[in-house]
Amino acid sequence: MSLYPKVSLPSKKWPIILVLMGLLWLLISIPYGYFKMKSKCLAFQFDGKVDSVWYDEKGKPTIKIRGNKYDLLVNFWNFNRQIESGDSLIKVKNSMIVTLVKKSGKIIVFKQDL
Repeated sequence: MSLYPKVSLPSKKWPIILVLMGLLWLLISIPYGYFKMKSKCLAFQFDGKVDSVWYDEKGKPTIKIRGNKYDLLVNFWNFNRQIESGDSLIKVKNSMIVTLVKKSGKIIVFKQDL
């Protein structure tokens, strides 16, 4: 007589099944989130002076142009805190190119970072 109950083979497979399900969930949700964010960024279209800009702790700018608010994701562009109020920003719909025209007249083009 044993002190430990016999563990059947199927119950030993549960941890493996749970790990595989978790990996499958990650393989689906990460690309889905990436493409969802990218399609949101592609839909942005603006051309005008930046009314206000503020940055979060990661350096992600949120800008306001003509009363419309845009969250510019640092996953796709590296603005490096260069956007200031009074600068002009241009982005065409379905393009990942953002053009920044500084108050001094300097033009900076941001392309998608890969």
